[in-house]
Amino acid sequence: MKNDGDQPKINPPTVSVVMSVYNDKRYVKASIESVLNQTLSDFEFIIVNNASTDGSETILQDYASLDSRIRLLQFEVPGLTNALNFALSHATGEYVARQDADDIMSPQRLEKQVRFLELNADVALLGTGITLIDVNGDELGVKLYPSGHESLCELLLKCENPLPHSTIMCRKPVLDQLGHYDSLFVKAQDYALYLRLIQGHRVASLAEPLTYLRYRTDSIAFGDESADQVRFALLARVLLAEGLLSANVQGSVQNWNEFYQFFNDWFISEGFARRHQAQKQHRQMLALFASRQFARCLGFAWKSLLLDPGFYFRKILKRNDIWNGKYSRIPFPIKLS
Repeated sequence: MKNDGDQPKINPPTVSVVMSVYNDKRYVKASIESVLNQTLSDFEFIIVNNASTDGSETILQDYASLDSRIRLLQFEVPGLTNALNFALSHATGEYVARQDADDIMSPQRLEKQVRFLELNADVALLGTGITLIDVNGDELGVKLYPSGHESLCELLLKCENPLPHSTIMCRKPVLDQLGHYDSLFVKAQDYALYLRLIQGHRVASLAEPLTYLRYRTDSIAFGDESADQVRFALLARVLLAEGLLSANVQGSVQNWNEFYQFFNDWFISEGFARRHQAQKQHRQMLALFASRQFARCLGFAWKSLLLDPGFYFRKILKRNDIWNGKYSRIPFPIKLS
């Protein structure tokens, strides 16, 4: 099938909605339809089929044949980060909105985000609150985030992410200026981008849930014992503290392999992987509680305690020590190129 990426629109759309699809046959129909049914209709929908093998491609082709706003691209290089950069290279909208293939937009999401950005010219990137849903689409709860720049930055600098990737809308010229995502970050690519963005731009969040974010306990990521998501987030935070975070970090560190090995050893020694697994067990417990499977719920609560005895204590105190002052004083071996 031929890419539609080389067919620019005569009148550029207001929004480019960007989605990468890799083997998401179970969820992608609902996700696509939630975009096509937005109250704001002036958008292009860039969908990258990232080497799917489960029949997702047929679904994407069917939708692309029905709605001219869909631009279906083929991309065979594995990984979300590379696929998103490929999509951004084809985006022509004034704004870029992210959408994951298993999440769902509320009908007014694009309209409300565009309205806010048009009224607040100083804001470069805007998130929203979320409604958590499980693999069956049942609601697990609502999560809202601080709305102002300073509060959001405070969380970001503590290694928390109050701007879920599937909620954001960003001004396209800002993304172009930043050089898009750094391909080094195969996970936490959004968080690494935000840390770079807030060095010169403002962020905000709408205090209402405009994205249904799917919490998937059936995914490979849920059982990821290497805790790559938090590992790459911490890597981004370390590089920011060292003044090295950019669109091409590896190109600026001469002894990258030595530094990266030191970082990974430090990550394990601090127990971050174990804490990450404890958090996953806790989230599974919450999902089971919401579905009233109380006996199984207790089992996951016990597992999280065994992995990280201080987990619930920190939850009660609302204390986050993933990143604190002592980590900025670690003598990471860095030689600049």
